[in-house]
Amino acid sequence: MVVNSKIQMVVAQLPVRITKSRFYDILNESLKIYIGSECSTVDDFAETIRACSGLYKPEGFETEYPELFQTLSSLEQLDYRDLSREDWNTSMKQLADTADYIEKLVTDYLMLEEIVNDLYAVMTAGIYVDEETKEMGYAAKVLECVLESMANDTPISEVAEDCFFALEGAPEALSERLMQGEGALFDVWSGEQELLKELDLLEEYADLNLISKLLCNSIFIDLKPDALEPEIADSIYINQVRDKLVEEFSRSFESRDKLINRARMAMVLGNVPVFFNSQQEISDYLNYALEHCNNNSELKAVTAIIDEMMESDG
Repeated sequence: MVVNSKIQMVVAQLPVRITKSRFYDILNESLKIYIGSECSTVDDFAETIRACSGLYKPEGFETEYPELFQTLSSLEQLDYRDLSREDWNTSMKQLADTADYIEKLVTDYLMLEEIVNDLYAVMTAGIYVDEETKEMGYAAKVLECVLESMANDTPISEVAEDCFFALEGAPEALSERLMQGEGALFDVWSGEQELLKELDLLEEYADLNLISKLLCNSIFIDLKPDALEPEIADSIYINQVRDKLVEEFSRSFESRDKLINRARMAMVLGNVPVFFNSQQEISDYLNYALEHCNNNSELKAVTAIIDEMMESDG
């Protein structure tokens, strides 16, 4: 996996000197690997391809994130064949500022998502609580202090800090109890559906399964009910996904500069499963990409990037 990851990183930086038909062949071969997998897995892979290549733009992107849209538009309109040092410096600063903005934005959203998941888990479990504990009282007081601070735009009361001290050790104890029941919950929920129906416990265990998802390490969960017999992707489904991707790429390539299209292809090649069958094929691809690149600036940039990769690994 480590070797394949490094190959993907290098391929993503190499000059792309392949035809569109060859690019589509690689895309097709990558999708074929997923025959027999769940359809949702194939869909996730296709969305990854759309995202990394710039095919996908969220609805309302222009109005909801005007700064990002402006940066993207200006970078797409640059003449990369005749770029002055001043334009390059300006664009690099714009790109760095935008990347910093995105990082802060994503961090905020991730924190918000964790809060939403935890709150959803608490509300789902709340209907089964028949007695209140002192820990619940402390936790409620913390929330009360935070809400009061937000409403009045004032510092959080010291009472919240006292409550946090009182809660010391409680979350760890709860986490340990949750971990102990995870294995049993999975076995019962996935293998004893009929028994749960007979005991009239299906709804309760569905809630437990949902809470388990909400509290897992991955904050991006599917809230749809588990498909006990998930839909499996056959060759027909794979071909449908491939045809749709090829159609989207064809339309997009027509409206973009060749240099930008090559860069987008490179990003895709760096995200698909490694399509080489031997070390010789890797060597041949690398040599071909470099030997058929007649842009000295591009060659120097690629050399510098790969050298930096090798030095960081060393």
